[in-house]
Amino acid sequence: MTPPEGGSRPGGRSARVRRAVVDAAAELFAEHGIENVTIPAIAKRSGVHETTIYRRWGDRDNLALDVLLSMAKDAVPIPDTGDLRSDLIALVEATMARLQSPIGLALARLSVQASGSPRLAEQRHSYWTAQVARAGELITRAVARGELPEDTPVQLTLELMIAPLYMRLLVTGEPLDPSLPRQIVDLALLRLTAATAPASAERS
Repeated sequence: MTPPEGGSRPGGRSARVRRAVVDAAAELFAEHGIENVTIPAIAKRSGVHETTIYRRWGDRDNLALDVLLSMAKDAVPIPDTGDLRSDLIALVEATMARLQSPIGLALARLSVQASGSPRLAEQRHSYWTAQVARAGELITRAVARGELPEDTPVQLTLELMIAPLYMRLLVTGEPLDPSLPRQIVDLALLRLTAATAPASAERS
């Protein structure tokens, strides 16, 4: 028996339709801006009929919210190697790999775009807040191990790691070299670990 189109059976037709529409919408939002994308354009890119899209999402803003929620579900895993430097390098490498994929690039552009919709602005803020909270576990563990001082600013530390990737990807167009994650982490750690060096020397 074929499930109804609006059903949510994992791996069924409804799931495939949703994935096609969300991916197409993310790409178009990134290419043209949310305000300049229409449901007919999304239908054409995804191969899904307009009527199906309207029936499932209602309007473009609801679809954009779904795209942002999908970003949160596909979050980069947070490493736990037991070593701060290794964790940070793994985090930056995983983030860079995701940004270099077609859908990752589209979602990155979407996540920083301005929009006139308060709902979209709120969802975007919630998305980034959730990502910082998840990745913050890495910093918290490092503080507990004595690798970072207790007053280490979690959000700013994570911004130091990830911002250079977005800068190159969305602003300067410079390549994301394989050596970049280690360069970013080592440069940041020179400052971040400076406060713990005297204490470490005393213990030794």
